[in-house]
Amino acid sequence: MLVCSESGHQAVKRGAGDELVRVVFSFLTALLLLEFSNSFFSRNIVKRMQKHHAKLTRAQVALLPGGAEGIKTKLANYDAALKTNQRFFDRVLLHIGEAPSALTTNFDPRAVKAPAYALGRWQVPPHHANKLSGTLHALSRDWAREGRLERSEAYGPILAALKARLPLGSTVLVPGSGLARLTCEIAARGFKSQGNDFDFFMLFTADFMLNGIAHPQEEEGPGGPEAARGGETKRGSWRRHEVVTVHPWVHSLTNNLSHDDALRPIKLPDVSALNLLENASDEEAEEGGLEGSFGGAASPGSGPPAPPSSEERTAKAAPVSSAAAAPPLPPFAPPGAGQKERAVLREARAAFGDLSMCAGEFLLAYDARQLAAAAGPEEKGLEERSGEVKGLGEWDAFVSCFFVDTAPNVLEYIALVKGILRPGGVWVNFGPLTYHWADPFSELGSNGMTEDGCRGMDERYSQSLELSWEEIRHALQQSGFQVEEERRDVPAHYTLNEPALMRTQYRCVFFTAVLRAEEE
Repeated sequence: MLVCSESGHQAVKRGAGDELVRVVFSFLTALLLLEFSNSFFSRNIVKRMQKHHAKLTRAQVALLPGGAEGIKTKLANYDAALKTNQRFFDRVLLHIGEAPSALTTNFDPRAVKAPAYALGRWQVPPHHANKLSGTLHALSRDWAREGRLERSEAYGPILAALKARLPLGSTVLVPGSGLARLTCEIAARGFKSQGNDFDFFMLFTADFMLNGIAHPQEEEGPGGPEAARGGETKRGSWRRHEVVTVHPWVHSLTNNLSHDDALRPIKLPDVSALNLLENASDEEAEEGGLEGSFGGAASPGSGPPAPPSSEERTAKAAPVSSAAAAPPLPPFAPPGAGQKERAVLREARAAFGDLSMCAGEFLLAYDARQLAAAAGPEEKGLEERSGEVKGLGEWDAFVSCFFVDTAPNVLEYIALVKGILRPGGVWVNFGPLTYHWADPFSELGSNGMTEDGCRGMDERYSQSLELSWEEIRHALQQSGFQVEEERRDVPAHYTLNEPALMRTQYRCVFFTAVLRAEEE
């Protein structure tokens, strides 16, 4: 079950009244999702294409496949794909109690709130369109068969590191969790996993993917992921789940071999969160492109997962200090394990596993000083800030996947991670150093690198600190972390559009670092 912790809500509400919270939720859900998915993209894709094609001469039109009729068919196909995307986001809106678009009429209007845009007073900033496109791309990456390669490249090393270092029941924090597939995979292994994100598009869509996919009771039966989607029965006991369709690449009008590539549908999910948590096995995880997935139990919660009890601690290994630490209850069955041994481990994973989500910006949601403040916190130095977050030092592991470069100042992330991990806790990282807040105008050779060039933009653009990996590595060591495993130049695709003429592939840094106990 997807749960927003109290700390996350406080982070959202800080410095604002209930009215602002209402506006934020209503504006971003009912207005942004609806207008962008249908009206905005219809204007900027279909109507734009129609206008530009109308400027062609008859001779030029005759050169194109199908002539005028071919153009008409192409526009109709794009319009249909956009409407399919809208119907998907209508499901997201209905799931969180908001009114859907006019394309979805089979709902009870008394059961949802009137959308904010009905008041006719809101204007949607166009830059949010990229966020909605990014959400569609992330759906393909996290919850479709098409994303198996990416999940294998990025999530696989992380999951293998957690498997090697942590016993069942360990607490794992995953900030920047996006659509929560990695968080779900970690929970499925019997860990107490909590995702964290502040992006409303990601949070609400993740809620739907975790909790909104239907599992018709009368269709339960044996089988694997294919059987759950209606394919042949393979193994295990799986709940059949519904399949929804999106067109994640419909906004990509360039670098296409064929318009069919941009229009192609993606089926979601490849495996439902419920099936992943309850019934995944070694073989099925390998088919999904990951190193392993195991059954756990998603349960409600508030705040960080509760630390293991004294009895659980007794069953756990000593605090992780090296890759050789071997817990008495391994998350994976050893090679050649029999059905009885696997069943025992499955039950143990179900008993220890937990999944929760925290809504809020990472630096706010997990900073003990800021959470305790009744009003906006005063600015304090990094050293003092580091000392005040140690009260949350109960986490066994911190996972950052394509996350560390989202910080305006990555040194603040390092300080906070040090504060929330227990001594001997492990930090597992995978990703590049793109730096989200790096100045957007620097490539243009303008005055964008100055603070004046950032006027009218988010202030974090004028605060971005672009450190190299060697600088970050040194800062980790100076902060009390021991980097025990490090791999550079690890290739990883990101939101891969397989048929396209262009793709993004990063050369990533993977590391595991252990927080040393402070000398007394």
